[in-house]
Amino acid sequence: AVTSGFHNDILRYYIDLGFVPCVLYFGYIIVVCMNKLSKLFSIEIAEGYIMFLIMTIICWMTDNLSTYPNYLFVFNILVLHIAYSEKIYLNKKLEKSID
Repeated sequence: AVTSGFHNDILRYYIDLGFVPCVLYFGYIIVVCMNKLSKLFSIEIAEGYIMFLIMTIICWMTDNLSTYPNYLFVFNILVLHIAYSEKIYLNKKLEKSID
């Protein structure tokens, strides 16, 4: 059963997925993704990700953002753009310090 009429995506995830998959999903996007970003890029990138994610979770509590693919697309593009920009900047800084 699809519960797209709710105005709370967190409740919708809970009803659609069940308790355990819902907890695993939110654990993955909060803990695992943040750890991966901090290992691949830097802790600053992980902090930026968690700030965007907190804003998204607050919006999920009040609206149906998960049904807006444009919002989620922009969210992921912003995180990736910031991360790769930081990585390029750090690589250039490292190359200058080696020379």
